[in-house]
Amino acid sequence: MGEKRSRKNRSSKRKKIVCFGEWFGQSNIDSPYYIFNEAMKDEDFKPYFIVKNKSLFSELNSKGIRCLFAYSLKGIITQIRCKNFVSSVNAKDFFVWALLGRRIYINIGHGAPFKDSFIWRKSSLIRFIIKMRMKTIDYYNFYGSPAEIFDKLLMKQYSYSSERIIRVPTARADRFCSMTDNEKLSFKNKLKLDPNKKIILFAPTHRDEGNTIDHIVKGVKVLQQWLENNNEEFEIILKPHFYDIPKTKLISSLGKIRLITTEIDINSLLALSDCLIGDYSGVVFDYYYNNKPVIGYCYDVDEYTSGHRGLYFKCDQVYNNIAYNINSLFDKLDDFKNDNLLSSKKEEFTDALESGNLSHIAWSNIKSKLI
Repeated sequence: MGEKRSRKNRSSKRKKIVCFGEWFGQSNIDSPYYIFNEAMKDEDFKPYFIVKNKSLFSELNSKGIRCLFAYSLKGIITQIRCKNFVSSVNAKDFFVWALLGRRIYINIGHGAPFKDSFIWRKSSLIRFIIKMRMKTIDYYNFYGSPAEIFDKLLMKQYSYSSERIIRVPTARADRFCSMTDNEKLSFKNKLKLDPNKKIILFAPTHRDEGNTIDHIVKGVKVLQQWLENNNEEFEIILKPHFYDIPKTKLISSLGKIRLITTEIDINSLLALSDCLIGDYSGVVFDYYYNNKPVIGYCYDVDEYTSGHRGLYFKCDQVYNNIAYNINSLFDKLDDFKNDNLLSSKKEEFTDALESGNLSHIAWSNIKSKLI
C-alpha cells in the first residue's frame, strides 16, 4: 500500500512534456523557439524543441539545447508520448502522426495577419484535403492571437469561438531588447555597413509566391534615387520575402542598396535597423514592438488587392506614415531624416505590450491550457 502511494506521488510530480516546433522543423528563430526557452525555466514542464534539419539539430545539440530530431527513434517516441504541442505552421512542424489522438495543440501562427487567407485560390481537392487535416492532425485546440485587434479575424478564419483564442504576443520580438550594442556592431561589420550611419530597412512582401519581383526592382530604383539626393548619411538594406530570394539575387544592379538574404535572421535585422519601409507584410506588426519609425509604401495597393491578395486592414489603418507615390515616399523619408515622422500605431496592434517580456506572457497563457 505504501509502495503504491509512493509511486502515485512520484507520478503526480512527473513533469509535463511539451513539444515546440516551427517552419516544418527547419528553423529556430520564430516565436515557438523563444517560448520554448521560456518554458525551459519552468520546473513543472519538460519542453523539447523538434527539428527536421540535421544541421540545425547538430548545432542546437552542440549548445546543450534540449532538442530532438523529429524522425529519430527517441524523437518519435517522445512525440507520441507527448500530449502538448505548440508550433507556428501546422502538424508538419512535427512527426505528424503524433498529433492523432487526445492532445492539446496550440498553433500560434507565424505572424500577425495583414493579408487575407489565399486558400480559396487552391483547387477543390486541395481545399478538401486541408479541411480533412483541420479535423485531424491540424485540429488546433487553441489558436494564439498577438493582440485583441486580431481576435475576430482569427475567429472568422478558423470558425473558432472566442474561448479557443488565447493571447500569445509575438515572442520573437523579445530580440529587440536582447540584442546588445556589441552584437549590433558585429552584425554591421559582418554586413559591411557603416556603423555611423542610420539604417533603413526595406522589407516588401511577395507577389504571387515569388513569381514576380517587379515591385522590388521598382522599389530599389526609387530608394537609390533618394540616397543619391544628398542622403549619403543613411544605409538602405533590402530584406526580401523568402519566396523572392532566388530571383532577388539575380537583380543586375542594386547600387548602394544592400541585399540581405540569409546572413542575419529577420528578428536581429529588425532590431538593427532604425526605420522600416513596409507594404502589405505583417512584419510591420513585429516592428511596432521596436518603438521605431515606420513608413508604408503602398503605391500599388489597388493592383495588389485585385490581382494578388486581399487585405484585412486598410493601409491607413496600419500606417500613420503612408506613401502612395514616389514623391510622397521621398517626403516621408525626409521627415525621418529630420525626426519629423508621426508616431506609430503601436498600442493598437500590440496591446501596448513591450518587448522583453513577451515570451514570458506567451508561455504563461499557453501553459494554462496544457494537460
